[in-house]
Amino acid sequence: MVGDGNTPLKTSGDHPDDLTLQEYALGQSEADQAADVRQHVEQCARCRARVREWQQFGERLAADLHRDLGRFTPAEPLDFSPIARQWHAPPRRAPLAALWRRVPFPAVLLTGLLLWMAFWLISGRRTAALRALDLPNDYEGPPVVLTTASDDGLAIVRLAAGDVRLEQRLSYVTHPMDLQLSPDGEWLAFTQDRVLHVLGTHASGAHLEVPLAGLAGWAWSPDSHALAYTDGAGQLWLFECQTLSSRLLVPAGESAWGRPVWNPDGTQIAYVTARPLPPVAGGAAQQSLWRVEVQSGLRVELARRLSESGMLLSAAAWLASGDELLAWETSPANGENLATLYHVDVSAHVLTPLGGQVPVRGENLSWPPGPRARALVWDGRSLVIWHLQEQKKQPLAAQIAWPQAIDWSPDGSWLATVLAGTPPGQGVTLYALDTAMLRAVLLPPDATERAVFWAGPEHLFVIRQAQGRETGEVWLVPLTEGAAPRRIMGGVALPKVGPYNGWRWDDIAEQMPQR
Repeated sequence: MVGDGNTPLKTSGDHPDDLTLQEYALGQSEADQAADVRQHVEQCARCRARVREWQQFGERLAADLHRDLGRFTPAEPLDFSPIARQWHAPPRRAPLAALWRRVPFPAVLLTGLLLWMAFWLISGRRTAALRALDLPNDYEGPPVVLTTASDDGLAIVRLAAGDVRLEQRLSYVTHPMDLQLSPDGEWLAFTQDRVLHVLGTHASGAHLEVPLAGLAGWAWSPDSHALAYTDGAGQLWLFECQTLSSRLLVPAGESAWGRPVWNPDGTQIAYVTARPLPPVAGGAAQQSLWRVEVQSGLRVELARRLSESGMLLSAAAWLASGDELLAWETSPANGENLATLYHVDVSAHVLTPLGGQVPVRGENLSWPPGPRARALVWDGRSLVIWHLQEQKKQPLAAQIAWPQAIDWSPDGSWLATVLAGTPPGQGVTLYALDTAMLRAVLLPPDATERAVFWAGPEHLFVIRQAQGRETGEVWLVPLTEGAAPRRIMGGVALPKVGPYNGWRWDDIAEQMPQR
């Protein structure tokens, strides 16, 4: 649980050391010491996070050992039965010094063997997870952090030239939703079973869990230092990475919901209020767009509207000027729909339809806006590029088929698309906005393209589903001439269907170049 941010953190000298926290987390503290540590942990977000890390480690270790000791049968003359009996036996508490005096030497050897077995099993499962993901040994692409769901749980992989590392494998994360890496790749946020998970992507990173009351949304700040999130109960919070605590920005009485949107310099957040809170049959009748100043907490209403159709309003993006917003509305029904786009004048408090639509799945745009204030939209007759800053349309000089997924290059000059209805291996097409040039990206014809992500200016990640397989795979596609595409990961779990989320391939993998 994240701290509420109302109790200041103590100075470093007042914190229990790591050994004391470990003993407390694993239930090995004396009663008096445990009471003191418990009182401190209840008030200290940093130590609470450290205790939770050790508790989760102990839980994972126990689960793996219980399962694996009962499953593996060694070849003769080895026998795991004495180890299994020792492991499954109830623990007996005793002070460490007294325990050392009482334990005979053979038991010390057995304890050492148990520890060796634990690390051997964990190492073996780590190796098995790497084999299942089919990661390369000689990766040559850009440095990235890649997260993906698999049958062995959520995997966080760090790739760099000559270095492939499985940073974390969370076996209990089996159906993560809406994976979002921070811009610097150091943090990851996702939900599972109405819990928002926020964790550092490194092997020793903190892992915090925030219970949610209902539909929620979240977004990282441009500098990666904070995560803004709604909690499903009408509140908007700010999680601060440095202190591992949350600060309330919008109280429950104001009915904030959905995904918050940061302005370019990270000083303001746009959000939506709705009464009643979704999901409610018929949708929210009263809706407003607001902005809140991150430092002062000052809140200003930007636009208000009444909805008789049940269509839900959402913020999409700030424009570079910081004085304009892009918003959209969609049906509260699950599945894919076309959303109407709106231009929001922050100063004049005016909400104006743009005259274009974008497909959405649940509460997420299938075609998100890109850099340089550009968006791909359907104007009722054809696909066009909206230049949002100038509020003008640019017809596509070379018409393309309907994209089921898109991603913009980092500078906004290229649009990568996955086109519906194309033969396997021919689903990815690049479109250069400034020159109207189309470029096909050819891949082996044994899999169907599902999603695409830019991995820097000269590489793409393509998510594919092999024919006849129930799993996906990740391909790295260099865009330089003469460089061949290469599969870099397999065994990727198919995305799950959930309320207000729909069927989204970008829920199974997300990448971010390291800076």
